[in-house]
Amino acid sequence: MAVIVKGIEETEANDSKTARVSLLITAVSPTTAAGARSQLTSGGYTLGASYSGGISAGAKLSNLTYAPVEDSGGSTWTATAAYTDDAQSETAADFTKIESSTRVEAVDIWRTGASGAFLNYPQTPALFDNIGGTSVDSAGVPVSGLVVQQELSYTVRMNFTNSDQATVNSMIGTRNSALFLGANPGFALFTGVRRSRIAVDLYEVTYTFVWDAAAHLRQVPKRQADGDAELSGGHAVEVYARQPFPGVSNFSGLPGI
Repeated sequence: MAVIVKGIEETEANDSKTARVSLLITAVSPTTAAGARSQLTSGGYTLGASYSGGISAGAKLSNLTYAPVEDSGGSTWTATAAYTDDAQSETAADFTKIESSTRVEAVDIWRTGASGAFLNYPQTPALFDNIGGTSVDSAGVPVSGLVVQQELSYTVRMNFTNSDQATVNSMIGTRNSALFLGANPGFALFTGVRRSRIAVDLYEVTYTFVWDAAAHLRQVPKRQADGDAELSGGHAVEVYARQPFPGVSNFSGLPGI
């Protein structure tokens, strides 16, 4: 086992939310990290344990690191216990961050000035009728057009990570069924989630979305059996709008939103 011989340093952060306790321990048997950790945890240094110092009764052990002292032959170890006062830290109710960036995406187009009717929600069919507009393709070969897109991120803080993972997974890759962050139904696509542990039982969760000016619809021409566009007068005879993301979800059901 290992015996804690003394606390050699104790510091408190200026914001009174964190504290670090440095310890010097001597190993009896076994002279390994397992032995050192066994004594540390049995002595109360376990994740989530309360802090007995002065910063707050609500402070909990958030991190524990330890290493052998050089040239000690494994008989002496140092350890640092870091405590965080979640009671004084921001909670999910206190913290929300929304960020956005706008760019243009180059896509293949066969028509400009297409009818806006195909943008109407819910756009659940995978393929829509001929969109009309003015032909700009060359013998069925598309040109590049620009679609405005906005990348959105919505960050919250929560006291859990995985309890609603199934709900989150079921919504990834779907579009919004209701107005969301200013996006009309069908225009915002849920692309993923990031989680970061920032304190004991406190996580920062960031949801990411992409708003698309064409509601994520893309143009495809009517094709012949050989795969080439069917032509009339040197242009694709008909062009359709295809929706690659037909599923929709109510994003207000995401945890923390």
